[in-house]
Amino acid sequence: MSNPKLEVLTPQNSQLIFIDQQPQMAFGVQSIDR
Repeated sequence: MSNPKLEVLTPQNSQLIFIDQQPQMAFGVQSIDR
């Protein structure tokens, strides 16, 4: 497997990124737009 796109994901070659978009603020903006 020389193609890196075809490798199996493992804890050594992968990352997990959490992005907090502040959903409570998004709900407030949606209610204003309606």
